Amino acid sequence: MKIFILSLLSPLIFANYWTTQKETSYEIKVLVESFKMDYMTEEEKLSLKNKIKTLDSLLTNLDKKDHYFISKTSIYKWLLKNKPNITVPKSFSLEDFKAKAELDELSPFPRWLLTALKTDSSKLIQAPNYDVYQKALERDPSKVKNLSIHKRAEMIKPWLYLFQREGADQIDLRMMKFHFSILDHVIAQLKVFYQFNNKGIPQGNSKLSFFSFQEGQQADESQNKTLSILDQVIEKHREKNLPVPTGEWTLSDEDSWMPNSEKAEFSKIQKINMENPEPDQDYKAPKNLPKPVDDWVWD
Repeated sequence: MKIFILSLLSPLIFANYWTTQKETSYEIKVLVESFKMDYMTEEEKLSLKNKIKTLDSLLTNLDKKDHYFISKTSIYKWLLKNKPNITVPKSFSLEDFKAKAELDELSPFPRWLLTALKTDSSKLIQAPNYDVYQKALERDPSKVKNLSIHKRAEMIKPWLYLFQREGADQIDLRMMKFHFSILDHVIAQLKVFYQFNNKGIPQGNSKLSFFSFQEGQQADESQNKTLSILDQVIEKHREKNLPVPTGEWTLSDEDSWMPNSEKAEFSKIQKINMENPEPDQDYKAPKNLPKPVDDWVWD
C-alpha cells in the first residue's frame, strides 16, 4: 500500500531509547540505537533489556580485537544469509540501483546498511571483469552462476532492490522486526566463542558498561521530521494493545544464495520466485474506477 507522508508541526519523538556509553564496533552501536521503544510492547521492552544486559556482559569480558571481529562478522553473516524474500526483476542490475530514501531519513542501522551496500555495489561495478560478466549473464545466466562476482552480486541485489523500492518510513518500520533477530545472532556467536575457548559464559551485571537506557529524553524539535500514516496507525495499535501491522515483507527461510554444486536443485523459495507469473499482456484497466470514500476510522 502506498504511504502518503504528512508534514506535521511537531515531530515524532522517541522519548525512551538505548544508547552506547563505551566504545564498541560501529555495527553494534547503530543496531542498539535503532530500537524504537515507542513502537514496542512491554514484553518486547523487557526482552530487549535482558538481551542488551547479556550482550554487555559478553563484550565486557572480551579483548577489543575479538570484540570487534565477532560483532562485525556476526552481523555481516546474518545480512547475507537472511536476505529479504522479495522477487528481484531479472532486468535489475547494479547500475540501475538508486535508493528511494536519503541517508539522513533512515534510522542508524538501515542508514549504515545502505551506505555499505552502495560501497559494495560500486566496487563490483568497477571490477575489471564486470563488463564481461554482465554480457555473459545476458547471454546465458547458467554459465556464470558459480563465478565469484556473480555470487557477490546476487547476495546484495535483494537488499539493493528493497532500498530502491521502499521509502524511509517503510524501511525503518520493516527493519524493526529484524533487529531482534540480528541481536540474538550476535549474542549466540559470542557465546560460541566463549565455549570454543573453554571459558565460562559471563553472567549479566546489574550495572552496564557499554550501553545505557535513556528515559524521558526528547529529540531536537527544531529538526523538521515527517510522520507517516503508518506511524499513526502503529501508535493507535500500541495504545489499544492490538497487533502492529508489519506488511508482507518476510525473510527467506534458508541460505539459498549459493548452490551446493553445478547440478544443485533449486530450493522451494527459489522455485516460487522464478515461477511467479508474468503480468497479463492482454489486461486492460477499467475506464471508470470507484470513487474513494472517506470512511477511515482512527479512533
